[in-house]
Amino acid sequence: MELWCRIPREDMNNFSILTSEGYDPQLIKNGIEMKFPSLTEPYLIADFPEDTDYFLKLWEYGGGMTKTGSAYTVCGSTGQKLKPTKIFTTGHLANNIHAEFEEKYGYVINSSKNGIINITYLQLQFIHDSIQVAIKHTWNGVIELLPNRFTYLKKAVYTTFRKANDYHCRIPYYIQE
Repeated sequence: MELWCRIPREDMNNFSILTSEGYDPQLIKNGIEMKFPSLTEPYLIADFPEDTDYFLKLWEYGGGMTKTGSAYTVCGSTGQKLKPTKIFTTGHLANNIHAEFEEKYGYVINSSKNGIINITYLQLQFIHDSIQVAIKHTWNGVIELLPNRFTYLKKAVYTTFRKANDYHCRIPYYIQE
């Protein structure tokens, strides 16, 4: 989970300003992308161009091992599958990153192989001239005791559990095709 921004044009003045302020911007085709150093700190954005796009980078990754396993999936605020910006199909994929998402908010669900579940909700918040990420640790417990109030997340939770038990998982499980 990371906080990022994208300026939709190659502007060397903005690039120089960001660099002088200690950031590490990267030139991309038709713009500038930058990862903020921390997910939990607020950042002053008054000096950023008005058309800057702010987003969370979230990943689906993980899988099972012989005796252990852990997986993470991402879903929307109602439990819906999200469309990834990138699906990884080459390189070392076993229990690695399988899909990348750029979202303003969403759930990150973690499951261990033995069914210990952690549900976290993240949302971008703009407060005056700053941006920060609201992180709400929503629920933690065993899968069999998932409260009824999370019925809308049940499919995502059980999918994450299956992924955590998939030996050397190499594919995304919970994405919008």
